[in-house]
Amino acid sequence: MKTNDIHSFKFHEGRPDFLGATVMDGGVNFAIRSRNASSCTLHLFELAHISSMESGAITADKAAASIVFPQTCRFNDTFAIFIENLDFTKYLYSYTFDGPFSPQEGHLFNSSRLLADPYARMYSGFDRWAELSQVDEKGRRVVLSAIVEGKYDWGEEKAPGLRDSELVIYELNVHNFSYGGSNEPLKGKLDAVLEKIPYLKDLGVNCVELLPIFEFDELDCKYRAPDGGRLHNVWGYNSIGYFAPKASYLNGGTAEEKIAKFKDFVKEMHAAGIEVILDVVYNHSPEYDRSGEYISYRGIDNKSYYILSQNGEYVDYTGCHNTIDCNGELARRMIIDSLCYWAAEFHIDGFRFDLASVFYRHSDGSAIVDEISRHPVLSKVKLIAEPWDAAGLYQLGEFGAENAGNRWSEWNGRYRDTIRRFVKGDGSVLWNLKESLCGSPDLYAGQGRGSRASVNFVTAHDGFTLMDLVSFNSKHTQANGEDGRDGSDDNFSWNCGYEGIITDEMPAACGNGIDPESLIEVNILRIRQIKNFITLLMVSRGIPMILAGDEFGNSQKGNNNAYCQDNELSWVEWENLEKNARIHRFFKRMIAFRKANPVLSSPDHYKYKACESNAYPDLSWHGCKAWNEDENYGGLCLGMLVNCNDNPNEAGAAQFIYVLMNMHWEAHSFELPEMPGGMKWRVAVNTSMPEPEDIFETGCEPVIENKMEVLLGARSIMVLLCR
Repeated sequence: MKTNDIHSFKFHEGRPDFLGATVMDGGVNFAIRSRNASSCTLHLFELAHISSMESGAITADKAAASIVFPQTCRFNDTFAIFIENLDFTKYLYSYTFDGPFSPQEGHLFNSSRLLADPYARMYSGFDRWAELSQVDEKGRRVVLSAIVEGKYDWGEEKAPGLRDSELVIYELNVHNFSYGGSNEPLKGKLDAVLEKIPYLKDLGVNCVELLPIFEFDELDCKYRAPDGGRLHNVWGYNSIGYFAPKASYLNGGTAEEKIAKFKDFVKEMHAAGIEVILDVVYNHSPEYDRSGEYISYRGIDNKSYYILSQNGEYVDYTGCHNTIDCNGELARRMIIDSLCYWAAEFHIDGFRFDLASVFYRHSDGSAIVDEISRHPVLSKVKLIAEPWDAAGLYQLGEFGAENAGNRWSEWNGRYRDTIRRFVKGDGSVLWNLKESLCGSPDLYAGQGRGSRASVNFVTAHDGFTLMDLVSFNSKHTQANGEDGRDGSDDNFSWNCGYEGIITDEMPAACGNGIDPESLIEVNILRIRQIKNFITLLMVSRGIPMILAGDEFGNSQKGNNNAYCQDNELSWVEWENLEKNARIHRFFKRMIAFRKANPVLSSPDHYKYKACESNAYPDLSWHGCKAWNEDENYGGLCLGMLVNCNDNPNEAGAAQFIYVLMNMHWEAHSFELPEMPGGMKWRVAVNTSMPEPEDIFETGCEPVIENKMEVLLGARSIMVLLCR
């Protein structure tokens, strides 16, 4: 093996099977793939020199050494060298590639551009949020890669190992979740999420789904606020690399310390019985269209990493100007390696795949989906697809259905729309409503996937918050700088009679002919509607997911696309926890009700057959007349009777659960089915009642004495049980 020597750096051919920068005995292995490049150069930068630069451009000539890979260090499409005795803690690195510049053929090589390693475990220059600290001679961000060993003592750590059907998912954005209500050192940090572990456990959630935590550039938003102010890409759906966590989310000085901090986070969440799911964005990159930046893929091998048209243009299935070729050999290997890295090295419990239908674009789409499903390292992680893309490929009920083991769950967009329409008073969705409450068997039963294939949600990061869903008829996205054009118009929201948030001061100070009493009534109705939403979510089979802050009425002032709002508009308003304590109390108890009655979270679908222990079916539908669902006031009244007797239940769980739904604008009487053995109905939930009679703790539900019917208020839900 020939050893080369450049600037006192000794190196020889490396291991092509270890992509990225890998610390090994005796040095560091560097390996990167490019099918069409003619040459590759590794640039090593002294970390101390870069850190001390207060200004000035970072260019290749500032490198401590620039090493052109000799032909002996090229293995087909992989460049690999091993640098001996390199003190990896003292260096950053970057690459340049040479090759054809032929846009019509898809080649955009530019040997003057420093490129980030797609496999880098950390990037430099992102330690402080919204700060541009590393630029080239034209003021463009330069992304340098850090070398990380990643050693970590997991001790006796053990993942909770929850079944899919046991999950109650809490979706949060690290920056927004922690910025509005944490101590200054924790603002925008994962440590602030750890600070909320007691809160999360008390609420009853057992899984957090983190919006993208792979490194991203929050400064890449191309729009300006109406006042000319800068907007930040807060959500992070523009991953620079798929192996590096977001540096500004992590306390610690060195890259090694930051990696350990993320592992600390997972370890502490697991110790609390809370699983961690990552929202991952493998469908596009922030290099956008040809006018965008060179960050990595474009300069490494544009043709191999992106889906291109016949004339070399980017094909846009994502709404972000480019699409990663997830079934191309280079990108597919990178995605699989990334998933395995996070599962094995960070003990991540699952992944939610943004715009997952992109996996089926270009060549054999089932290839990568099947490989993810069958990979042994990923055998125990949870797989959740957003089963559509931005160009119209809609696969709800079909995503991953052909793969072994029925591994995939799906964000159920039909569930969201159906529940929203029904609660606002649309009776035409009654059939879809029944399917949704049952875990969507029409979508999944034929494939044997069970109700756990459906991730049920009413709100998510993308769209209205729950408070805004009941406070606005229309989106209000003018602050995003696109003249209100962005954000979905199909929200199925209803403002309950007044457009906008009603503050405590408004009823006393209102004018313009507005009746203050009417505003109070609107607020009462809004709270009731929020309770209706969470009640339906928690009595539905499938995996429930709630949006952080919904449990205490967080609002984004009607902005249903607040991806770029780094301010009070999108920060979780923790002061509302006390203000809207009655909403929080209801959420908490409704989650507890679901857990106390496991029949509601069964991974199976209802069979509509009589139970062995009695003659009642496991599920039956009713209207205002018992056993007669046709009397339903235009599809707005429905009774769902669940027979729990043949299901394994915890001690004290109900034997029958009767969910009465009245979304009509008038009160209606509901007949009560007669129960065997003279059992009496008890009231667990009544959203038409004020606190504390809106929901009762398990074991404290009042009995309905000698009544054959109950009166259910307008736009409200009652949950009865027999025990």
